Amino acid sequence: NYIILNVPAASYTITASYIGYKTINVTDTRVNADHTTIVNFALEVSVVEGEEVIVQAERPPIVRDQTASTTTVEDKDIVNMPVNSFDEIMTTMAGVVENNNADGGIHLRGGRTGEISYLVDGFLIENALYGGMSMDIAKDAISELSLITGAFNAEYGKAMSGIVNIVTKEGSPNYHAGVTTATDGFGGNKNNWGTSRNIINVSGPVIPGMGEIANFNFTADINKSKGSLWKNQLPRDVLTVDIDGDGVYDEGEDTYAMADITANVMADTVELKKGAWEETGTFNDYQRVTGKLVIKPIKNAKITLGSNYYQSEAMGFSMSYRQLPDRYSTSFATTAQTNFKLNYAISDKISLTVKAQNYSRDRHNGYKPLLNKKHQLWGEEVSIPSDWGDYIPGTVIAGENMNWFSYYAEPYADWNGDGQYSPFGAAEYWKDSNGNGTWDDGEYYNDWNGDGSWTILMDANGDGIPDAEPYIDIDSDGSYSVGVDPRLREGDAYDGTSNYEFYGSYPVVNFFGDTIRNGYSTYHDYQWYGTSYNEYGAE
Repeated sequence: NYIILNVPAASYTITASYIGYKTINVTDTRVNADHTTIVNFALEVSVVEGEEVIVQAERPPIVRDQTASTTTVEDKDIVNMPVNSFDEIMTTMAGVVENNNADGGIHLRGGRTGEISYLVDGFLIENALYGGMSMDIAKDAISELSLITGAFNAEYGKAMSGIVNIVTKEGSPNYHAGVTTATDGFGGNKNNWGTSRNIINVSGPVIPGMGEIANFNFTADINKSKGSLWKNQLPRDVLTVDIDGDGVYDEGEDTYAMADITANVMADTVELKKGAWEETGTFNDYQRVTGKLVIKPIKNAKITLGSNYYQSEAMGFSMSYRQLPDRYSTSFATTAQTNFKLNYAISDKISLTVKAQNYSRDRHNGYKPLLNKKHQLWGEEVSIPSDWGDYIPGTVIAGENMNWFSYYAEPYADWNGDGQYSPFGAAEYWKDSNGNGTWDDGEYYNDWNGDGSWTILMDANGDGIPDAEPYIDIDSDGSYSVGVDPRLREGDAYDGTSNYEFYGSYPVVNFFGDTIRNGYSTYHDYQWYGTSYNEYGAE
């Protein structure tokens, strides 16, 4: 009898030899995670010089010590599969149902997505708030993926539908490296969907020639895609309409199908004539990084350090924001996991395992210009000068502190009382056509007080130029920030051919009916949740 402990999941060749018997090699012997592989040898007696016998190992039709329904996919099979992630590998297995609705996810045995437990290298990877994995492992980093359903052992818990057990690759005795690059940027604008993918894999010994003592494996999968809804080539009957009703589409009857295709805040029919592409601004980018370091400092001892990192950033499509797609929300997600494991074989039948891990996940959704580098709304407490009068927002009180957030308008003193900030606000509203900061004969002004002349309300130095309304430059960008404009629906974007209302641009009017500027409906809701935990154990 023989026992070999702490053997990583992989395929091996086992050799048995004894004096007076022929040597036998059993190739392609597969060792699976959390399962004891039994290999028996029948040595033939040799009375002369031994002859080597090679036997091909085969998976038995019935595994006698396996009580659960288990399906295992190995790396040699994964490399030839048309899949990009571990969940796509699972969809090729019997009994797995993929949810193609908005929430996505995998269902087993009629259960929900959150009722499946996921283990990576023996560690439970779980979203403590919603269940499920909330982590993605690059397929090139997977050595083995097992799906266990029904009657699984007591060593597994926190699962009602099934167990997904992923084993990542360890380093190889010799150096290996691979790079895979893919892009669709060679087919011109029509077939270019902004997709690129780069996969890097490096494996080998930490010190050359000492791979059996210390080795590493590193895999990075970086994907960028603008998605299938990124752009759309508009049909001719959308680009042209028969305004005069003569049954002929004329050159001068071109109209625009979208308020602002190039997102330059101007609707221009010429944009359609340049290529007739409607762009939505969608994208879906992610990074998947996996690393593992294995050290065998002494006989029968093995130390494993692992790390998995997943980051995604995406902006979807909303019909409501079709006219202003750049003002829609962006979602961010970051998941990180680090682990430590020590295995020590005390004897042929006794082993000790000590392990620990740290897991954290953050998910944010909001309008990107309002968020800081951590994808969070930011703000600070500011003091309002006591000599200010009226303010925006109206809840601000002179002489007191204000909790300001990035989607607020910066506080200012509304000296002219029109309810809107103006760089030359201490006067009746006028259109400064020549930009000299004061009213000139022929320029429009609104005679608020009805005295028949343009009135300056405050001019401290008497130069004839009204003083600017003071404000607090909280974001330190050197200009006044109006914050986000409320979402306001307006008419259709197809010149009367659609009854759908879209968020769009609209005039911002002061208390006296003057149009100060254009406002743009902006997504200003913010969502965040995070989860983190530490796990320690010994066996």
